[in-house]
Amino acid sequence: MSVDRTLYILFKATPGEDDDRLVASGRVADDSVVLRRREEVADLISFTALQPPFKAQAVGLTGEGEVAYFSEAVSQREQIPGAGFASKGAMKFGRMTKILQIGNRLLALGYGGQVYMRTPSEGWRFLAGPKGSDDGSTNLVYFCAVEHKGRLYFGGTETKRFKSTAEIDAASQAGDGRRLARAILAAKVPDKAVVWAYDGSWSQADFDHPGTVVEMLEAGRSIEIFTTNGRIVSTPDFQEFSDVFAFGKKKSFWDIKRTEQGNLVYFDGTLFRWTGVMEPFEPSLPSVDESFINVSSYAGLLVAFAPHQIYKLDGDDWVEVTYTLS
Repeated sequence: MSVDRTLYILFKATPGEDDDRLVASGRVADDSVVLRRREEVADLISFTALQPPFKAQAVGLTGEGEVAYFSEAVSQREQIPGAGFASKGAMKFGRMTKILQIGNRLLALGYGGQVYMRTPSEGWRFLAGPKGSDDGSTNLVYFCAVEHKGRLYFGGTETKRFKSTAEIDAASQAGDGRRLARAILAAKVPDKAVVWAYDGSWSQADFDHPGTVVEMLEAGRSIEIFTTNGRIVSTPDFQEFSDVFAFGKKKSFWDIKRTEQGNLVYFDGTLFRWTGVMEPFEPSLPSVDESFINVSSYAGLLVAFAPHQIYKLDGDDWVEVTYTLS
């Protein structure tokens, strides 16, 4: 992630622990950067750049609702009251999923319909709303948010707990593997993509798509909604929805970012600019030893990250940024 030519890089901190990260940062000078070890954050699941009025440069969120702020020289942590599942004082709705900034607000999202908000002058507060069924048979999970015409919209999924059926029990008792597989597939209820609106009270948009809403981005006067089944749905008002793009079978987006270069979409090793049609980004990403993970943009600097390589866009070409970790 880049912040005013300062790169924040997440390294795997603990072998075998996918979400334990060492956060390092350094300012790009010419085509190199010396990264300074900042601190290890266990169970880090979301990390993003911050803009004014927040004083920190970047912020991270753990699955249990701990927030880590990073400035050029210092870092600071705080716990969101009630967030997470196993943390002290948690309401036990579930783990957290994402942290993001909208205007002068920070939003932290999670399972069980969790939404927490804070501003630079006010601490975290819980926006109580729908969370799924009381018996736990359905769960509402948020992964993204956007502001549109004075309202906040939250995208995610509604999942249903798997329930056994008489046919599953009979196939299991009979030891019939094929029959059991068919029965399980028949009983499985697909996840439903959902969008909820908040303006002091909650209401659900009439959004009828399978899967999960993973991102929502402004595109002119409309909002583009990206789902896990490789579909883009456009809406001017969250009342009318139009399917504007769909992948072939079993394809999904690898990364989606709103940048100064436009709305960028990365999948199958290729970077695209979404303008209503999927246009290959020029210049195309360079060949690397392993596939790129994501792209990041701040103050005009566009950076692409691979597992062991960093590239920045320099005019009409991608230039590798060499790095050392001190």
